Amino acid sequence: MKSVFLTIFFVFGAGTLYAQEPIEEGEVIMINPTHPSGKCENIFKEIAAPSFPTSLSAQHTVIKQGSCSVTLAFTVSKQGQLESHEIDTVEERCKPFIRSAIVALKKSSFNKQEITKHCYHTYTYELE
Repeated sequence: MKSVFLTIFFVFGAGTLYAQEPIEEGEVIMINPTHPSGKCENIFKEIAAPSFPTSLSAQHTVIKQGSCSVTLAFTVSKQGQLESHEIDTVEERCKPFIRSAIVALKKSSFNKQEITKHCYHTYTYELE
């Protein structure tokens, strides 16, 4: 009886030890924008936080290789509306994060000002 109990305990305990919890939440950390000129200072009225991509490959990229960053270049109209955007820099392995960075930029709001050059914003994704 003792050996049956110990066997059951060992199998259950080992199963619990090696079971991995599914990845549920990721945290997005945003680096302060960098600007080519003073014209882009205080450009953001509100910076929308991007969602963490839900694909397992994106999560595994961050878990195995570290955080991913996507930098977007953009211009804003005099009325404070996003006028254009383009991807400025992104590593090949971080491409699954581009879409959520673009969506976040589009959801952000901007102060009214005249801009003649692109501004830049970097979103860095990592899991807690």
